[in-house]
Amino acid sequence: MRLLILVFILAIIKPFASELDARIADVASYRLPRHVSPSHYDIHIKTYLPGYGWKADENKITFEGNVNILLDIKETTDKLVLHSSSLNIISATFQSDEQNVSISHWNVQTESQFLTFYLNNTVKVQSSAGIQINFQGKVRTDGLGLFATNSTREDGTVMTNFATQFETIFARNMIPCFDEPEFKATWNVSLEHPTGSTALSNGIEVESKVNDDWKTTTYKKTLKMSSYILALFIGDIQFKETILNNGVRIRVYTDPVNIDRVDHALNISRIVLEGFERQFGIRYPMEKLDFVSVQNFKFGAMENWGLVIHNAYSLIGDPMDVTEIVIHEIAHQWFGNLVTMKYWDHIWLNEGFASYMTSYGLTFLDPDYQRDTFYLNCQFNPQINDGGVSLNFGKNLSSVMNNAATVYMKGCSFVRMLENIFGTEYFNEAIKFYLEKNQYDNVDDNDLYEAFRTSSETLDTNGKPFDIEKFARCWTHQNGFPTIQVSNDNGIATLTQSHLYEPQLMLNECDYKWDIPIWYQEPGEARVQMAWLNRNSTSLELVADDSVIINANSIGYYEVLYSDKMYEKIAEQVAINVSRYSVNSLRRTLHDVFRYSRDGLTPFHNAFIIAYVLVFGENEILRHESVLYLVDAVYNTNNKSIVNSKDIETVKGLVNQIENFELFPKCVQSQTFSSCYQKRIPQNINLRAIMQLKLSQNTMDLIVAWAENGVNEEAKLGPKLMLGCSTKENLKKISGKLGGKQMKCNL
Repeated sequence: MRLLILVFILAIIKPFASELDARIADVASYRLPRHVSPSHYDIHIKTYLPGYGWKADENKITFEGNVNILLDIKETTDKLVLHSSSLNIISATFQSDEQNVSISHWNVQTESQFLTFYLNNTVKVQSSAGIQINFQGKVRTDGLGLFATNSTREDGTVMTNFATQFETIFARNMIPCFDEPEFKATWNVSLEHPTGSTALSNGIEVESKVNDDWKTTTYKKTLKMSSYILALFIGDIQFKETILNNGVRIRVYTDPVNIDRVDHALNISRIVLEGFERQFGIRYPMEKLDFVSVQNFKFGAMENWGLVIHNAYSLIGDPMDVTEIVIHEIAHQWFGNLVTMKYWDHIWLNEGFASYMTSYGLTFLDPDYQRDTFYLNCQFNPQINDGGVSLNFGKNLSSVMNNAATVYMKGCSFVRMLENIFGTEYFNEAIKFYLEKNQYDNVDDNDLYEAFRTSSETLDTNGKPFDIEKFARCWTHQNGFPTIQVSNDNGIATLTQSHLYEPQLMLNECDYKWDIPIWYQEPGEARVQMAWLNRNSTSLELVADDSVIINANSIGYYEVLYSDKMYEKIAEQVAINVSRYSVNSLRRTLHDVFRYSRDGLTPFHNAFIIAYVLVFGENEILRHESVLYLVDAVYNTNNKSIVNSKDIETVKGLVNQIENFELFPKCVQSQTFSSCYQKRIPQNINLRAIMQLKLSQNTMDLIVAWAENGVNEEAKLGPKLMLGCSTKENLKKISGKLGGKQMKCNL
C-alpha cells in the first residue's frame, strides 16, 4: 500500500489491523441474546502500574476489579449471557426482587467469548435485577483492551503507562460486559492507581482520595453509551487546557517531554467543537473533552466519548495531519458516540459521516477552504479497492475488516452525493433531525433515510417524492461502482452504465446497476447541471457540447470513459483555456483516463493528449499531476503495447527538459511541507514515477528532512520507500543523509 499517499486515511482507521481481521470477524459473528440488557454499570478497577515507589513486577503487570451491572430482564430466563475474554472470574452474585434466585455456576465459551451465568431458578421480567462480578486480568502488550505503553519525562526517564482500545470487541478484555454497540448504558467509573500517577476516564473527575501508595479517582457518571467507547488512561502525563464559553473543558495531554507541542491541537479543537455545535444544533453533551497522546498506539486515534486517544504523530505531529484527525474524532462525538450504529455491519454510518464532516471542520478553521478538493480523496482511494466490500455488508463481517479504508471513504463519497442531490439546506436539516431524533440511541441506514424523507421536498424525474431508500440500496448493498461510457454525435451525448471490474465478492443487490445522478459541465460554464441515468434504462441522452465533462467536480462515486473523439474535443478546449472547466472536473477526467488506459480499456494516446495539454496550463495542481501521471505511465505501465511509441518519446523528452524539478512550489514554501506534499500527489500514482524526475536540491532536502524527522517509523516509511526508488541522480543528492540500509523499492 502506498503509505505516503494514504497517511491520513490509514491514520484514522482504528480497529481493523490486518492481523486481527479474521479473529475479529469470527468472534463478532456471535451475537448476544436480547432477553437481558444492561442499563447501568458501576466499575472499580485497580491497576498495578509500576514506577511509583511500590514494589512491582514489571513482567507480570495485572489489574483487578469489580462491576455491578443493573439489568433489565425482558423475558423470563434462567441464565444471563454477557461477554468476557482473557479474564479470571473470581466470584459473582445475582440480585433481584426474587429472593430464591442465585447463581449456581458459570462458564466462558472461548470461541464466542460468551460468559454465561446459570441461575438455580427462573427470574421474571423486571428492571431492578443486578449482577456483581469480581475479576482479575493481565495488562496486554498488543495495544488492545487495557494495554501497556510508555511516556518520557524531561530528564529522559521512560515511564510505563496504561491505556485502552476497546473498538471493536475488546472492552470484554478488561471488564465483563455486554460488548455490542446496541447495549448502551450509563457508567460510573472509579480507578485505584499508584499515588503520583494521573488517571483519566470518560467523565470529569469528581473525587480523589489518597491512601499511602494508592489513590482512588472517581468520575462523573457518563451519558448512555456503548461499551466500545469506554476509556481509561493511567500514567505519567501533562496537559494544557482551554475552557469554552459554555464551560466545556478541553485538555490535550502528552509526555512531559512533548508538552510544548500540543498547542496546535488545543487551539483547533476549541474552534471545531464550537463549529459543530452550531452546525448540528446540539451541544457537545459532556463536561470535558480530553485528547491524549499514547506512544505506540496501533491506530491513528479513537473517539472515546470525552477521552480521545491518539498515537503521538496524530496529536503532536505535522499540523495539517493533526488538524484532519482531530476534526474527524470531534465529528465522532456526534456521529458514533451520540448516535451509534446498531452493529458493525453499519459502521459506515459512523465513519462515513465523520470523514465527510472533516471538510466542514476545515471550513471552521479557514472559511475559504474548498471542500470539493478534500472529497476527491474520498473517491480515488476506495475506487481502487472497491471490489471486496459493500457499505452494508450484512453477515460478511470479514469483508469490512479487510477493506476498512474503502468503507470509510466510500461512505464519505455516498454522503457527498446525498448533499448534492438534496441541496445543502435540506441536507443539513436532515442531519439535524437524524441526530436529534436518535441521540443516545442506535440506528441503521433506514433511520438516516427517514430523516431525509421527513426533511426534504426533493422530487424525482417523474415529479414524485424522491425515494432515497431505493436510490441508496444499490449504492450501499453492492460493492464496486459504475463506469459511465460517453459518446457524442451532433450535440447529443449518449451515456450508458457498465460494471467493468470483476469484484472480489459477488454483492450484486441490484445486478450491478445503479440509479446514477449525472452531474455535467459544458466548457466555459461555471454551472454544473444534473440529470438521472436510471438503472432500468439502457441509456441517457443529453443535449450537450461534444466536449462536455461528465461527473463534474467529481461529485458522483463513479468513473467516466469517453469516446476517442470526445477526449480530443476536451483536450482542444483545455488547450484554449484550462479554466474552461473546474479544476476538480479536470482532475477527475485525468484520473479516469489514466486508470482506463493502464487497464487497456482506452488507448494511452487519450490519456496522453489530456495530460499533455494540462502540463502547459496555468494551474499548479493540474500541471504537476499531469507530469507525474505521464512519467508513471511511461516507466511503470505493465502492458507496454498499449503505449504509442511516439507518445513515449514525447514524454521522455518532456522529462529530460525538466531540470531541478520543484514538486509543488507552494509546498516548498510551506511551513508544513510534508502534509502539503503528500496531499497533492495524485492518489493512484506509483511513487517510483516521482523519482524519475531530476528533483531540485531544495525539494530533495525537504523530502530527506521529512524522512529523518518523522515522529515514528511509520511516519518515515512512506518517504523512505520513495527515496529507495530514486534515480541515480537523486540518490547522489541524498547519499548518506538517511543513514542505515537503503530501503528496497517494492512499490
